Amino acid sequence: MSDIPQEPPEEVLQAFDARRVAPLGGRLNRHWRVEVGCSTFVLRCWAQAADEVVYEVHLLKRLAAKGWPVAPVVGEVILFDGRL
Repeated sequence: MSDIPQEPPEEVLQAFDARRVAPLGGRLNRHWRVEVGCSTFVLRCWAQAADEVVYEVHLLKRLAAKGWPVAPVVGEVILFDGRL
């Protein structure tokens, strides 16, 4: 896989109709604060393999459904340039 980009690819921002606000960094995964309409979200580029990302997304959804204070996944995971 290619290196994690320093900036979110324009195609990914367009897919979510998002505007990049600020980089948030990350040791393994890369994170950016983005805006969609009047709402603010975190956009993540995962460093892990697809099966690990699917597991994490399912886990976060289950924990959020149980009322745990986790950041829920609010959009679809998309593949771009070999990254999720």
